[in-house]
Amino acid sequence: MSSLDVLLVIFLSILTTVQSALYRFIPEDSDVFVDCADRPEMNGINDWANILDYSFDDEGIIHARGTVTILWDIEQTDRVTMDIELKKYARGTWDQTFLSVKISDFCKDMRDTNSMVYDSWSKHITLEEGEEIPCLGKGVRIVD
Repeated sequence: MSSLDVLLVIFLSILTTVQSALYRFIPEDSDVFVDCADRPEMNGINDWANILDYSFDDEGIIHARGTVTILWDIEQTDRVTMDIELKKYARGTWDQTFLSVKISDFCKDMRDTNSMVYDSWSKHITLEEGEEIPCLGKGVRIVD
């Protein structure tokens, strides 16, 4: 599993809509994104994106807002494929959960109004009039 896979699992799990009556997100650490101590070769979110002005609010559901600048050295025309497995940390080990997602073209799914990626993330991106949702690429700024 690459570092991007791990980062995207964390990022998408945070952005996934959850019924607040059933679950409440309470981070153990004030820093939501923490590098994996047992897999240092995976790097961390700060190697992939600049999220210094990103914040999270818990108002019944989780609201993430701010600007993310992509640091990953890719072009917007590159195809990004993801295999995502949500795991939970329990009793000192990472356990499998039932959630597993494969995204064959992330940019296409960001713009497809029927996709999970669009529903949980892209529709919240702030755009100028007539602007298209940007694909991931080095230097791209995404404003939520």
